[in-house]
Amino acid sequence: PAGARDPGESDTSSTSAPTTEPTKTINTTPTTAPSAGVLSDVVADEPMIARLRQRWNRAVTPHGAALRDAAQTHYDVINQLRREQLRIINEADKIQRLIDELEKNYQDLTTPRPEPVE
Repeated sequence: PAGARDPGESDTSSTSAPTTEPTKTINTTPTTAPSAGVLSDVVADEPMIARLRQRWNRAVTPHGAALRDAAQTHYDVINQLRREQLRIINEADKIQRLIDELEKNYQDLTTPRPEPVE
């Protein structure tokens, strides 16, 4: 029928995302037999997973020490900033307590009192 493809033909329609790799035929045959009781024969693309793991290992592993050092520095800086923030909050609380005390004293001084009964 019109628009039908051969099973081995790759999809190059305009709806697919652009890639830098050449279009290749996707193997739809499972690489491992499905387990008993499994309703699907969908399996992971093991070669792609292995390539991605190798790519990650090549890119990340050599920088492990630098990443650990950066993580430690990040932790230390954030911790110091939080301590400084807490110190400032405590200072602001002291000031607020003084303000509250002075306001109370002022109210006590300016509130009219009833005349003593003799």
